Amino acid sequence: MCEFTNEYPEFEVDENDLINFEEFCETKYKDSAVQKLGFFKVRLHKDVKRGTTLRELSNAFSDDVHESVKELSVFKNPAEGCGLYGYRSVKASWHSSECFSNSVTERALHEDTWKGSCCVKALEDEGTEGFIEHFFSQISDKAEAIPKHLRQDVDMKSISNKIPTWRAAYAKRQKYEKGTSVLKKCSILKQYTMAENVPDNAVICKCTSCSFTTMLKSVPVPAGSSSSFLYSSGIDESSKKHVYMTENFSMMMLCYKNILSMLDGVYDGISSPALYVGGSHSFFPLHVEDMSLWSFNFLLHGAPKFWIVIPPHSVAKLTFALTSHGFAGHASCLNTLGHKFYIPTISWLREESIPFSVVLQKESEGIVVLPNAAHTGGNLAHNWAEACNFATKSWIPYGCVYPACKCIADSVHFMDLTPLIAVHARQLLKAYITRNVIRTVDDSYFHKSIVTPQIRSQTQDEAALVASTPKKSMERLKCPMCPQNWAKDIPKRNVTNHLKKYHSGTQQARIDRFLLDSFPKK
Repeated sequence: MCEFTNEYPEFEVDENDLINFEEFCETKYKDSAVQKLGFFKVRLHKDVKRGTTLRELSNAFSDDVHESVKELSVFKNPAEGCGLYGYRSVKASWHSSECFSNSVTERALHEDTWKGSCCVKALEDEGTEGFIEHFFSQISDKAEAIPKHLRQDVDMKSISNKIPTWRAAYAKRQKYEKGTSVLKKCSILKQYTMAENVPDNAVICKCTSCSFTTMLKSVPVPAGSSSSFLYSSGIDESSKKHVYMTENFSMMMLCYKNILSMLDGVYDGISSPALYVGGSHSFFPLHVEDMSLWSFNFLLHGAPKFWIVIPPHSVAKLTFALTSHGFAGHASCLNTLGHKFYIPTISWLREESIPFSVVLQKESEGIVVLPNAAHTGGNLAHNWAEACNFATKSWIPYGCVYPACKCIADSVHFMDLTPLIAVHARQLLKAYITRNVIRTVDDSYFHKSIVTPQIRSQTQDEAALVASTPKKSMERLKCPMCPQNWAKDIPKRNVTNHLKKYHSGTQQARIDRFLLDSFPKK
């Protein structure tokens, strides 16, 4: 299990590498070190001239930053002592937005200013692990208890007491049907909407079926709350107003020319890059990118970011852990990580035996996350970053099997990939149309990295086995190519049949060695 280490893949890039970034990433996808960790870092060559200056950024996007500032609040998990949090964001007050906007100008974001932040000092004095403990202590100190009416442990007595109120509210709504005139109907409807009094700026989770989305709107976050963190995210760039990473390269070029540009529709962070302006102790929740796409984040100016990355081959295990020990309303969805709701601590990941890496990202450095790798992180102080999603040919199978999430109404999982596959992966076209891609793809890393109902079920079976089986009988035989596993006493023919059916012709030497070790000749 790799955790705090400086031994991660890092590559120096020039403008030519950036202009041909899809091909550059395609070669790195096959790198064993990159596959092990699920990400790699890029840094600009010393001779590459930087593009948009901080002053130009501030002048062009100051109004957008002011409009998009959010207050992030953290919720404690109902399970006592659990290092897994949930969060919600609320549009910040005008005063908070104004203060935040002023703190990310050229003058305020001078290096000497952000170097005095508590996070930077913790990093210098205590190292990466000490800084991470400091960062999450701030999260823990400001975490709020979940309102009682949102907890999962509601007893039948409290529900019974509410039934008369619910019945009366339902009966009142039926008066609308009995209205004798259009005028009276309009009057009833107006009174009803005024009585609801639901604020429209409270959003805790994109999941529309989750209780934390609909019910928590009645518990608004006070403006300027001391328990919240400020962050301005998702500021869309455009053809008329965008950023240049270097003198001749803009991330807008990557969005324009990668294979996703073949698809109809406009998607945030895909059709164009987005800017992210971080504040002290601000964070982004644990998630996998929409459609399991590649992600490229470049730190333009300011204080460092830190990332916690869970490699794709551990995402199935992570998904099961979240749905088992997370919050109410998320457990039923296969695409829990698409909800962008959870904030896990390092201690929680360790307790769940989930591999992860922690990496620092400094100015002029980029983090590239592989398809289906889960990631979260935060900011040491104020900074400007730019990010986008993109696709390569190796991503296409991931996009085909991305788990549909019906909880999120505006999710991009409704993309029709037919034109893209017809041009760039014709051999998968029939399988995509018949929804049989998994059996068609010859990529062992892909098979280890995806989350399907079958794999999730296997993960749940493994957890149940650990909980109920004595330690002597817990050992199981694991397939070297995919998450499939068997009891130790399984006949050899059953294992060989599985290997021939699903992994024939892939890494035969590894398969032969596995069979020899698992079934030695007597």
